[in-house]
Formats: sequence, structure tokens, C-alpha cells
Amino acid sequence: MEENIEAAELIITNWDSLSHDSSSSSSCNTASLFSNSREEAKQYLSSTKGLQKAMQYLVSHQASSEKLVRAQTLMATAMKRLEREFYQILKSNRFYLDPESFSTHSSSRPSASRSSFSDFEEYGV
Repeated sequence: MEENIEAAELIITNWDSLSHDSSSSSSCNTASLFSNSREEAKQYLSSTKGLQKAMQYLVSHQASSEKLVRAQTLMATAMKRLEREFYQILKSNRFYLDPESFSTHSSSRPSASRSSFSDFEEYGV
């Protein structure tokens, strides 16, 4: 359990520091977890999964432990990173996902299902 937290902390804080070290606030200049090495992305996701297992154990056995607070903080950091990655993927595939870009299909889609990618601007994407 402690090893899961330590491994996750090393990987998550490394990627978190990469996004904070970027000289520009634009996420286009931020290193992308999924556009780099597949192995790094797998490690990140695996460490996040290990962190989740450690948190589940701590909740059932040591609910008031400092380790749980540390794990929760790491998980929040990891989820924030994954959210930014998700929006970056959506933005880079905007043409394929935007129903307005398909003139033949746009008339058959109800307007309620159309999404506005300007909603993603608040995430820097």
C-alpha cells in the first residue's frame, strides 16, 4: 500500500511539475502524457490505479490516517492532469467530433446534442 502511494507520488508529481514548468499558459505547449511514450502513459495510469487501491484499503482500515490525506491529494492532482489531457485530445480531434463539421449529418442531429467546444476554453484547451 505504501509502495503504491510512493510510486504514484513520484510519477504524478513529475508530470504535475512539467505542466507548471511550462513558460506559456497554453496547454498546447504543455507536454502531453499521451503523445509521448506509451510506456509513460501506461505507468501514469497504472500508478493512478494503484493509488486508488491504496485509498480503498486506507478508507476501510485507517480512515483517519495522514496517508489517506496524502493519497487523496495525489489523486486530485492526477485527475486534474487527466482532465486536461482529455480536453486536449478533444480539441485536437475537434473536426472529427464537431457535428457542425459534417454538413451531411448536421441536419439530422438534434440541436440539443450539439456541443460547443468553447466550453473547453476554461480548461485552457
